[in-house]
Amino acid sequence: MFDIFKFCITYIKKYKKYFILYYLLIVISGFLSLCVPLLNGRIIDFIVTSQKGLLYKAIICFFLANATIIILNLVRNRFYIKLQTNTAFSIISKLIKHIQELPLSIIDTFDIGYLNQKINNDSNSVTTFVIELVGSFTTNIITLFFSIYILIEMSYQIGLAMLGIGCIYILSYLLLKKTIYSISFKLKEEQATFFLQC
Repeated sequence: MFDIFKFCITYIKKYKKYFILYYLLIVISGFLSLCVPLLNGRIIDFIVTSQKGLLYKAIICFFLANATIIILNLVRNRFYIKLQTNTAFSIISKLIKHIQELPLSIIDTFDIGYLNQKINNDSNSVTTFVIELVGSFTTNIITLFFSIYILIEMSYQIGLAMLGIGCIYILSYLLLKKTIYSISFKLKEEQATFFLQC
């Protein structure tokens, strides 16, 4: 998996501006998304205690936070599309150029339709995987530490229990990642064969 990541990053670096902006927007929107549930709790507290002045401020902050998240997500998705399409196109162009340099005797051993389908599918899948991996890894780390901090503040025992569950999840992934990869690879092969037959 590291080889795939390293390979794709070399092409993503060509569009560094889009990647940096996409990454920053993920961090900001992720942090704001974590603040929204806290604002919900504050609003309920102010309703119960009849603190109208603070209630109005909390409601305004709540709507501003949600509006900001929506706008950030729209902008982030635009950067994601540009980054993904440009990177995938660069990889596809490189692979096509490499195939053109191969001897005809090697090219004739492949079905051209199948090869074309595999190049397009694999290039897009790898690019999407790496870009989303960076984004999901970042948001998950922020969410994990923020959630554990809040849970420990609320209840030390619950915080430790959630930390233990998180460790079990990571271990489960490490043990099953080869199986997941094999199933995913088989599915991609079947997709390529299906589209070839169509």
